[in-house]
Amino acid sequence: MLMRRVVTALALLLILIPALLAPQPWVWACFSLVFVMLAAWEWMRLLEPSRSQTSAFFALLSMGLILIFDLIVQDRLWLDELVSPLSLAAALFWIVIVPRSFKGRVQAGWLQAWLAWVFLLAAWLALMALHRVDLVLLVSGLALVWVADIAAYFAGRRFGRRKLAPSISPGKTQEGALGACLAVGLLGLGSLLLPGEGWMQALPRRWFDLLSQVMSDALAVCVLLGLLLVLVILSIIGDLYESQLKRLAGVKDSSNLLPGHGGILDRIDALLPVLPAIVLIDRWLLWLVARLS
Repeated sequence: MLMRRVVTALALLLILIPALLAPQPWVWACFSLVFVMLAAWEWMRLLEPSRSQTSAFFALLSMGLILIFDLIVQDRLWLDELVSPLSLAAALFWIVIVPRSFKGRVQAGWLQAWLAWVFLLAAWLALMALHRVDLVLLVSGLALVWVADIAAYFAGRRFGRRKLAPSISPGKTQEGALGACLAVGLLGLGSLLLPGEGWMQALPRRWFDLLSQVMSDALAVCVLLGLLLVLVILSIIGDLYESQLKRLAGVKDSSNLLPGHGGILDRIDALLPVLPAIVLIDRWLLWLVARLS
C-alpha cells in the first residue's frame, strides 16, 4: 500500500509541476480542469443518479470549457467578473448550508448536485485567480491546508480522545482539529519571525503586510491569526462534508482513480472551501488598504 501511494504521488508530481510552471496559463487551466471534472464525476457517483445531477455535471463541464476557450483565444479569463461573486456564494453555502447538513437537515438530491457545481467551479476559478496573481502565493495557500491536515492526523493519533463528528467521520477528533489550528497558527507566526522568502511564508506575509498598512503590527498579527483560523475551520468542514457524502453512499473512497490514495475528491475535499476563501480575503484586504491608506 505504501509503495502504491508513493508511486502515485511521484507520478502526479511529474505531471503537476510542469503544468504549474508552464508559461502559458491555459496549460495549467486545462490540466486543473481535468482534475475538477474527474472530481465532479466522483461527486455524482456519491449521489443518487437523477436528471438534476446530470445537469449539474454538464453545466460545470460547459462552463469550464467556455472559460478555457476564452483563455486560449484571448489570453484572459473572466475572473474579475466571476470569481468574486461565485467565491462569495460558495463561502456562504459552506458556512450556512453545509453545517446544517451535518445535522441531517439538508438531504435533497437536487440541492447536493447543484452545491457540487457551485463548490467545484468556485474552487477551480479561485485556483486560476491565485495562479495568475502569484504562483508562490497559490502554493503557500495549498501548503496551509496540507500542514493542517498533517497536524490533525498526528495530533489526533497521539492525543485524540473526544470525537469531532462521530456520526460522520469517527476517526476525526477534537484534539486533532485543535492540533491543526495550532500548527497553522505557528506557521503563520513563523512566517513573520523567520528570515527568508520561503513558499510556505508567502500567504501569511502578504496578508500581514497588507494589514500592517492600516493597523498596528500587534493588531495585524491577531487579525492574521484569526484569518488563518477561518481557513483551518473551512478545511475541516470540507473534509467532513465529503466524509458525509461517502458515508451516505456507503463507500470508503470517492473512487479508485489514484491507487493507494482513493479518489481525487478525497485529496481535494479540504481545498474546496479554502481556495475561494483565500481569494475573498485577499481581495478584501486589497480593498481595505485602498480605502484606508
